Amino acid sequence: MTEEEAKRIRNLPEFKEMTAAKKAVNIPINLVIILAYFGFVLMIAYDPAALGVPAGDGVISIGIYAGLALLVLAFLLTAVYMHLADGKLAELHRKLLAKIG
Repeated sequence: MTEEEAKRIRNLPEFKEMTAAKKAVNIPINLVIILAYFGFVLMIAYDPAALGVPAGDGVISIGIYAGLALLVLAFLLTAVYMHLADGKLAELHRKLLAKIG
């Protein structure tokens, strides 16, 4: 692909629509997971005793549940992204490919 072809594609309204839709999906999902991970790490760094408190009358600490919740959050966000990528984003990609030829 030449630079002129790449520039022509970047200027297509379908390409701009697709990149805007990707940003609208990627930025919030990434912000949520980054804030969750950094929040967990900062909690470990600055108040590890809070995560070591047993949950209820059991021996499992709050930190274990927080870590599991972080894993579940990552899995759910991945599922949300895959759902959106297979639907809306894939349709925009198909429209762009049809326009390019």
